[in-house]
Amino acid sequence: MCKISVIIPAYNAGNTIENTLKSLIYQTITDFEAIIVNDGSTDNTVEKIQNVLKDVNFQWKLISQINQGVSAARNRGLIEAKGDYVCFLDADDYYAETFFEKMYNKAKENDADIVFCNYSDVNEKGRKLSIFKKQNEYITNSLTGEEALYLILSKKIWVHLGAVLYKRSLLIENHIFFINGSRLGEDTELNIKAFFHAKLVNSLCETLMFYVKRNRSATNREHDLSVFHSQASLRRSLAYLERTNPKNLKLINLVKEEILRKNLHDLFHLYRSSKIDNEMMEKILQNKVIKSNLNKLKKNELTTSEKFGLFLIKYCPLKLRTIIKYFSNLFYKIYKYKAYK
Repeated sequence: MCKISVIIPAYNAGNTIENTLKSLIYQTITDFEAIIVNDGSTDNTVEKIQNVLKDVNFQWKLISQINQGVSAARNRGLIEAKGDYVCFLDADDYYAETFFEKMYNKAKENDADIVFCNYSDVNEKGRKLSIFKKQNEYITNSLTGEEALYLILSKKIWVHLGAVLYKRSLLIENHIFFINGSRLGEDTELNIKAFFHAKLVNSLCETLMFYVKRNRSATNREHDLSVFHSQASLRRSLAYLERTNPKNLKLINLVKEEILRKNLHDLFHLYRSSKIDNEMMEKILQNKVIKSNLNKLKKNELTTSEKFGLFLIKYCPLKLRTIIKYFSNLFYKIYKYKAYK
């Protein structure tokens, strides 16, 4: 038994995982275990892990399996974990050296089920792109999980999977795992379920986790129909809440609203993607469910970028899409840049 189990799924991470593992070596406490799940890598991931961790003073385990996806890899690590608390770290992100110490101490203050901290987006060289830290964003007092979940779904606090410490028993006893095969939104789905069941939630305002945004990341790559996995994750979350506590309409309605916004975001990504031709885009936009979701959106509640995307999708002819894509991509980059400043 140890204080914390950190679970790291790794697929062809030979070029990135060294920095991730070194952030574990530099931790100010050593009473933790690292479980790295090699998900069918075909590069030098295994060799890099073994070389970096050969003389460390904490427990670690390397598990190799055939490629099954990030959700299956995380689930395998969760099943193997022995720590009182667990956390999930991707094989290109990293922790501040006091992450384990401060997060665990905060959790033990009043036996919290979940603790989360601030995090920073950084580029591949470690330069900060943005820090999600706004007024009233982090809870100053302990809350129930449902109270915290309401703030998350209302966009009043931000929670990143890699910046959360979960009591292991909370996940195991409530059968909360990642959905195998889910490629997007699996982290949101797990958090909705975990926070829903948590009795007590705490947070730290300090930036203790760093999320590396690479050129191949979801915000930079060309999208395909897999973007709809994120909507599927939200729909499963909605069904879970309706089945588990149908009287909590406040949370249920917030998830319904999030599904509508996610529908718009996914369509905007597809509209900008060269992987989706006009014929496919037309079929997508004619889908009855998608059309219904677009019509349910309340314009006064949308951001500037969301209103822009909605206008493009609903009113601009697809024959002009090539030209519009150029300007929409330019707008998207400028808007994101301003958001980072």
